Amino acid sequence: MDTNNRNRTAAFLALAIMLLGACNFPSAVPPSGAASPTPMTVSIPAVPASGGDTCAGSADGVLQICFLGLTDGMTIAAKPGEAIRVTAEASGVPAVGISLGVQPGEFAKFVENTGNADPFRTEFAWLPGLGSGTYQLILETMTADKSAVAGVSISVTVTGLPAISPTPGLAAGEVPQDIRDRILETYRTAFGLDPAAPAIARKFRTGVEDEWVSTAYIGNNLYEVDLFPDGHTEPWTSPIFPNTIVDYKKTIWKDPLCRPAGDYAMLVVFLDFGNLGVGGDELLADLDTATAEANAAFAGFPSAGPGSAPILHVRTTGVAIPVPAGVAGKLITPNQIRQFAGVDPANFDWIAQVDLDSSSTYRYADGGAPETTSFGYAFTGCPTVRTQINIQITVDARNQLAGVDNRLAGTMLTHEVFHLFGYPGSHNWPCTSGPQSDPADACGIVNIPALMLGWVDVDGDGAPEIMDPTPYGMASS
Repeated sequence: MDTNNRNRTAAFLALAIMLLGACNFPSAVPPSGAASPTPMTVSIPAVPASGGDTCAGSADGVLQICFLGLTDGMTIAAKPGEAIRVTAEASGVPAVGISLGVQPGEFAKFVENTGNADPFRTEFAWLPGLGSGTYQLILETMTADKSAVAGVSISVTVTGLPAISPTPGLAAGEVPQDIRDRILETYRTAFGLDPAAPAIARKFRTGVEDEWVSTAYIGNNLYEVDLFPDGHTEPWTSPIFPNTIVDYKKTIWKDPLCRPAGDYAMLVVFLDFGNLGVGGDELLADLDTATAEANAAFAGFPSAGPGSAPILHVRTTGVAIPVPAGVAGKLITPNQIRQFAGVDPANFDWIAQVDLDSSSTYRYADGGAPETTSFGYAFTGCPTVRTQINIQITVDARNQLAGVDNRLAGTMLTHEVFHLFGYPGSHNWPCTSGPQSDPADACGIVNIPALMLGWVDVDGDGAPEIMDPTPYGMASS
């Protein structure tokens, strides 16, 4: 599931998708380790009674987020060892939850709206990390499909505490030795592997206690180790086609994954519901443009040095048909594609279904609402026998076919394709090629998870790991 992954990068937003288990194969096991509310066990002083509320709304005015009892410029008298209560409320439409971020001090917490309440009110227990001083408090919230996003910030001055000098922060891309050792130990004990130079990174998202993530494409398997803040690790092994042996106790996928390298042919079937007024020639032109945009992004990761072929290249063929009877709200089958489009899906590596539908019939077919459904899904990687399409997206406005909100390039050809390679529904992979920190909501055309996909050289032998016969410093693959 995608839920508008590309340019809404308020840092908290990714956690909501993680909690929804979104953008994934339907049979995926929900990830553990997601941040969750914790009981407050500290003494909490009352907010000054003279304080008012500070609110802000989403761009369309549908969703509102408020500090209750706190205003910009307020002074708060604190006591050593006692947390400050920060009360927040989201209202207007059901929100997935509320995050509080505080700078400096890097306090971040997210509380999920498990009951889908409107309004939703929660409290945060904040211990000012640097003692007395001035802090910026940031609240953020959104609906599940990110159609409405709201944030508000205030500056407060804390008194009554000793000032604390900040600890030097972790440099972006730096992996502490104890983290590295713990991940390497898990590779050895869980997989019997000893990679000298595994890819390891962490997202650094405000509002999320992100785990450290390590991935290794070795032979016909994807190995992943996630190291969570509480110290536990979760190892996963997923087959890569032509390996078709799926061990459901060790993988979160129902089918073999695709290898994130090579030339792939995608058939794009536009199902026209007749309510967007888009002509067939326009659709195919937009698809060509989107394909060129995606491939231009992929070209930034050459297979063997500057000037060589890109690691990944996608070719698209588009067909547009009126939505067949009985298909509205469902996935079209390969046999129906042959019948109604006159094209054999067997000639393609991937099939994508694009519903051109202002009513978003597919999204709401199971009784969902805009707050809890998405416009993009990945269903299957590279199975031995194709029984359904790989990707489905809904386009409910013409401007989503091109330009800034291009769901063809920004979602279908990148974000959802990355899921076919193993990018998880938790969206916990850092969406970068290496050292820069990544606060991105989710990976897409402007923030590719190149390090996790094996598209960069991490063992220093000059070959991107996905193309390397001895990847990650291994003696052999």
